[in-house]
Amino acid sequence: MEDEARRQVLRVMFLILGAEAPSSRYRVLQYLPYLREEGIEPVVHDLEGGETGRWVAIWRARRFPVVFVQKKLLPLPQWIGMRSGSPKLAFDFDDAIIYRDSARGASLSRGRLRRFRRIIRSCDLVIAGNSYLRGLAQEDARRLLTIPTPIDLRRYTQRGHGRRETLKIGWIGSRGTLFYLERLEGVLRDVCRRTAGVKVKVVSDAFPRWEGIPLECKHWSYEEEITDLHSFDIGIMPLTDDPWSRGKCGFKLLQYMAVGLPVVCSPVGVNGEIVRDGENGLLARGPEEWVSCLDRLLRDGEMRSRLGESARKTVTEGYGLEEW
Repeated sequence: MEDEARRQVLRVMFLILGAEAPSSRYRVLQYLPYLREEGIEPVVHDLEGGETGRWVAIWRARRFPVVFVQKKLLPLPQWIGMRSGSPKLAFDFDDAIIYRDSARGASLSRGRLRRFRRIIRSCDLVIAGNSYLRGLAQEDARRLLTIPTPIDLRRYTQRGHGRRETLKIGWIGSRGTLFYLERLEGVLRDVCRRTAGVKVKVVSDAFPRWEGIPLECKHWSYEEEITDLHSFDIGIMPLTDDPWSRGKCGFKLLQYMAVGLPVVCSPVGVNGEIVRDGENGLLARGPEEWVSCLDRLLRDGEMRSRLGESARKTVTEGYGLEEW
């Protein structure tokens, strides 16, 4: 009987937003080896296959005792089909999905809100990426967990702090978040003008069109991501203070910190929880503070090393994949 029990496997379908989506990669796919070790058989299906593809996924989901839906606010007919055929449903979200994004004003979408509350109320488990997002689901969820987006520290190795002729202020992100970086144009132009030998490196799938700023543009790739992070001397994460940005899980910040970079970020949402100002990074509330923080780090190599070491320790102690 004991041998038979050990052989029993729990099959779970994970419905994700595409294998290349950062939230899919870091909130689902990197967990799969650990789930298999625990006797769970994960089956992954992409929800981004259009209307027909979603109905296929819903039909397949009926054969699984547990279905994990990632962030997709399915229309009512599709959600009814999912709920009626699935004994246990989990819903995971790492963005403030009831709001439009910051570039579009971060206004509340009443249609998204209705779908969100309907889904949250009918799920057996809801997983929120941070405390702010937890608050959005608190009233309606039957069972609610808060799980941050963790970092695989075996992959995100610590960089060295040797002397470099050119110091690089780095930003890594996507086309959808370039809006935040572009708002720092004046700050970065001022900083580069004040300190010789400084360059801004952007790793993304889209790039700012700036003049008067020494700019290095690099297309993001999974294979070269760690090398690119190691090439930075300072990592930056600017945000606007609005309902959409407050839901950010700070993953960009954690990526920088995991490799031992000193960071400067806006104290918006979870950023202000991750970074302790002056201890494991610097917080900048407006253009003047951004210029001051970047100037201090560029001029003080010992400070960069100290904050970078503390940043790595922060991720190791609270945001490592092994722990979560």
